[in-house]
Parts: sequence; structure tokens; C-alpha cells
Amino acid sequence: MYRGLWTKGLVAGVILLFVGMSILSSVAQIIERPSLLKRNLLFVGGSGPGNYTHIQDAINTALDGDTVFVYDDSAPYYEHLLIDKSITLLGQNRSSTIIDGTNTSTGLHITSDCVIIRQFTFRNSGGEQTDTCILITANATTIINCTVYRARTGMIIQRGTNHTIMDCDVHTTGEGIYCSQTNALVISHCQLCHNAIGLRLNASINSTINNTFFHTNGLGCYFDHASTITMDHCALDDNNDNQGGAYLISCTDVLFNNNNICHNGVGINIGDSHDIQITYCDMKLNTKLAVLVDGTTSNVSLIGNEISHNYHYGIYTAAPLIAHDNNFYQNELHALHAISPCDATYNWWGTFFGPAITELGPGERISRNMVRHFPWLLHASSDVGSTWETATFFVSLHIPVNTRPLSIVGNDTDQDCAPDWWELKYNYDPYHWDDHAILDPDHDGLTNVDECYTDQWGSHPFKRDIFLEIDWMESNVTGTTNKPDQTLIVQAIALFETHNITLHIDTGAMGGGEMIPYHASPDYLYFRDLYWTYFLHQDLNSPRKGIFHYALITDDGEAGYTIFGWDQLDFFNVGAQQTQEKYPWYTKKHIIIHVALHELGHDLGLFGDTFGGIDNRESTKFTSWQTWKYLPYRSCMNYHYTYRILGYSDGTHGPGDFDDWAHLNLSLFKNTSFPVLSY
Repeated sequence: MYRGLWTKGLVAGVILLFVGMSILSSVAQIIERPSLLKRNLLFVGGSGPGNYTHIQDAINTALDGDTVFVYDDSAPYYEHLLIDKSITLLGQNRSSTIIDGTNTSTGLHITSDCVIIRQFTFRNSGGEQTDTCILITANATTIINCTVYRARTGMIIQRGTNHTIMDCDVHTTGEGIYCSQTNALVISHCQLCHNAIGLRLNASINSTINNTFFHTNGLGCYFDHASTITMDHCALDDNNDNQGGAYLISCTDVLFNNNNICHNGVGINIGDSHDIQITYCDMKLNTKLAVLVDGTTSNVSLIGNEISHNYHYGIYTAAPLIAHDNNFYQNELHALHAISPCDATYNWWGTFFGPAITELGPGERISRNMVRHFPWLLHASSDVGSTWETATFFVSLHIPVNTRPLSIVGNDTDQDCAPDWWELKYNYDPYHWDDHAILDPDHDGLTNVDECYTDQWGSHPFKRDIFLEIDWMESNVTGTTNKPDQTLIVQAIALFETHNITLHIDTGAMGGGEMIPYHASPDYLYFRDLYWTYFLHQDLNSPRKGIFHYALITDDGEAGYTIFGWDQLDFFNVGAQQTQEKYPWYTKKHIIIHVALHELGHDLGLFGDTFGGIDNRESTKFTSWQTWKYLPYRSCMNYHYTYRILGYSDGTHGPGDFDDWAHLNLSLFKNTSFPVLSY
């Protein structure tokens, strides 16, 4: 095939004459790089003579330094690509030049150094643990202006140096970007949302993340055994109530500077890490904590931050830290709760009179004898916190509901995805097209198409249904089981029935529910992978996704917590054996059903900012005003009653009570968002 520049160069020149044409900017970006003028330009799609039909064919023909330009008129391209030479792969239009992995394997594997990928959408990887839309096993890869979504992992970067990811959106993945043993990574002007984990840095060094937005993830960032990380001018907002913004485990030399860390469960969670600096950040409205410091952590400093309006704690630390020149105000419980000595001088504590050591003081509360706080500032500092507002810099992506095909038996005369027999059963006209894929007349999060599929288990389109699959891990304690007790399941179902909600619990009768092998001390990463293995069965098109919530009962772990397994809040864990050992006066089967309903409440939208009595740790202490303030709140969502009351409150017990039932959001598990509910 003729590979000269004259013919293709002429095409490019003509294109440049027409400013309004859609590929002008793309080709102009090529020509702006003088080194490429000496290289070849290959075309895929389009109507030019000699253009390739398949992207891989053009890649195979290209030489180092060449550019492969891909038109969008033949998209989606259902290909699995290998780039083993130093080329530029350039799409005509980011949103419409699509490479689709057909839910199998890896979409693009880059094995050569100095590859540039620009202006593509990558989607639909396989569901196995090693599957990804983009796999990089080389050096100096640049990915610019791309969208990656609907994948087990969006991008995997294994080893290598000097990688750049810029102006990219990564969403609807089990892990947005996973980097292992990389050096000199730059992530800039990106948005990562609706992922179990937005960004994971594992054993990586010299990473820079700037001007990037992490929201509506299980965890915005997960850094483990990584060092020399700078996160600057980023927003970690609205991430899961039971995970949060950033989690550091065994990390060294990490700087958070000029960030907005707002409305997460925990803003920054630091464990067994060293040399951590948090400077000039806004940390507000976090539902549990702005900063949690635990383990063998050392040399943590917080300088010049705005730490305010957090629903429970500002800072909770089990390790020494330094906190200077911060503004603490209007944190609900403690501004600084410490069980190790802390130097917290020269801070503003919300009042001229300094901090308080009881709930009755006028200033922000601190721990008695553990916090050195004098001298304090006599007025709030004006030059602390971040220099910008998230809403003025970032616009959240609109994420469509992650749909999947459902196999429903029966003739469908009007082709509206609901079979005739079902439409007749519920007084729909089988000869009149209705948008059953959207219709949800009972507002339970299940569309009429979902209700067709679940009709086999007794669901009803005009009566609210909740489906919950429960798996249980084999117990390591002889003679015990983590399988929920059927008698207590019946009690839970009856409880929901009194509020006109049908709770369907699958422990084996509806296609799910099984015992899985024992694993000691599972962590969040392990739980996330169990979700993919035992709930989705590695299938991105699993029909259970978006219909069932998923629960896993184990020996180990916290009493319970809700988890992002993929892109939505539809998964929770109950650590039954460990909790039973902590509360030996309760049986394991009692603990399982009580904690399960508590965590299901989170799946249904009951969080710490929904009502102050939810997940309030102070409410278990009789010496705390919080216990007496929320004593009328007779709900398993109140830690004071979690093991005493099976079910939610109806708000009829006077001041300090709350109507849980009226505030349930049954569609949260497939349309997850975490709006700020109060200030």
C-alpha cells in the first residue's frame, strides 16, 4: 500500500481549510508537532482511497512515529487492540470514536514506549480480574481527552515511568485507574466517578494528581505502599458514607494541598503511614470524620485547613500529630478527638474563648489531657482552606443507569420489552407501546422490565419490592455458621410487609445465596473482588445487577459496612463472628439479622447526614448528651439500639426521633448519589 505523505497530506491540508469541520482540531494538533511532519499518517474509516477498515490493521502497518487517525463513521469498533510500536492513535471525536471490548478480555494493550492515545471512548471490557479497557506495560504513555467506562478496571498501568493521563473521564468501573510499581505518573484535569475505587496507587513513587475530581465512588483514592505523592487542587467530594475520599495504608511522603474534601464518609483515612501533610484544604460536611489517623502512623501535620461542619468528628487520631493554623468550627461532636498526644496550638476553635473539653463548652470540643491547645487564635484565619470552590471548577458527569439485557419469556406484540402475558396481568394494553424500560409506578427502583423479570419471584409493579441476595463465608469456628437464620429472615420480611414493602431475601431459592470459602481478615479490596466473583459472576451484563442488593456474611471485619462493589451502593458486609465475640450476650444469628437491616438501611439512603442519630458513636455512651438526645430514636440505625431493635423507627416517639420509613430511597442502589442534605 502507498505510504507517502503527498496524498494523505493533501487531504489533511484541505481539511485545514474548512474550520467548521469536526476533525479540524484533531489534525491541527498533529501538524502542530513538527516531528510528525516527517512521519506517515494512516486513516481508519472514512471514504478515502486506501483507508483501513480495522484499527489493528493500520497499527500493524504503521512504523514508529506514525499517526493512525480513526474516523468515527464506522464506530463502534469492536476490536481488541495491541500497540507494540511508538505511534499516535488519534480519534476524530472523543464521544463518537468508540472502541468496544464486547465485554471480553482487554480492549487495548500498549507494550511499546512513547505511545499517545487521544480522543477516544473505550468501553465494555471483560469482567475477569485482569480485564481492563486499557492495559499499559511500557513507558511514557500519554492518554489525553478520552472517556473510559463500563469495565472491571478502566486502566491498568503496570510498572513503567513517565505516564500522563490528562483530560480523561473514567466511570462505571470496579477500579478506575490502577497503577502498580509506576514512577513519575501524572494525572491531570480528569474526572473519576461511580467506581468502586477511583484511583489506586500500589507500590508506586513520584505520583502527581492535580485538578482532578473524584466523586460518587466507594473510595475516591486508595494508596497502598506508595510514596512521594502530591495531590493538589483536587476535589474528593460525595464519596461513600462508609469508605470515603482518600485511604492511605503504609504510605510515605504524601502531600494534600489546596483540595476540597467534602461530604465523604471519611475525608482522609491514614493508617500505618508516615510523613503525611495536609495543607490549605477545605474539609467539610464529612459524615463521619474529616481525618482519621490510626495504626503506627507518624509525622502527620495539618496546617492552614478549614475543618468545619463535619457531622461527627473533625479529626480522630490514635497517633501523635501536629495541627497548626487551622479553623475548626461547627463540627457536631469533636473537633479533635485524640488518644495520643497532639500539638494543636495556634488554631481557631470557633470562639474567642478557645476549645472546650466537654459538650457544654462554647468552643469546639477537644480531648482532655491529650491535646496541647494553648495558645489559640482569638479569631478565625482568613488565609486558610482552599482557594477555590468545587462547583465553579468542575461539572459532574451525567452517568446513565448501567443497564443490561434481561431474558424474559413470552410474545411481545407491541415490542415494548414487556411480554403480552405480563401486560395483561397488570392491565396494560399488549397492543399499545409503553416505555416499560423507564416506567416505575411504585417508585421502588425496579422498572417494569425489571418487574417482568422478577415476576417469577412474586414481585408486583404497583407494590414496592426489595430484593436482597445473601451469601455467607464458611466459618472458621467449628460448629457455627454464617448463614442467616430462616426464622429471623421471616421476621424481617414481616416487618417490611407492615409498611407495604415486600422484602425478598435470597439464600438459595432465587438463583443466588451460597457458601463461599473462608478467608481470614478480608479487606475492602477482597470484598470488592468477592462481589465480582459471587454476585456478578464476572459478568458485566449480570441480570441481578440493578435488581438485587448483595450482602456477604463473614467471620471477620467490622460489625458491618456498606460497600461499592462496582458503580453503585448495593453491597454490604456483616462481620458476624468478630462482632459476636465483642458482644457475647447476643447470638451470632441475632447479630447477623440486626446488622444486616442496619446496613440495608444505608443501602436505602439512611446516612449520618440524613439524621444526627444515625451512626452516632457517642449515642452508645451514657455519659454523653448524644445518648439522651437520641434515646427516642428507636431504630436499628441508632447504635444504641442496633442489637436491641429489629427494624426502623416511624418517628412517633417524640423529640429526638426520626421517621426512617418515610425517608427510605428504594432506588438508591441503582441511581446512587450523595447530595448534601443539611448544613
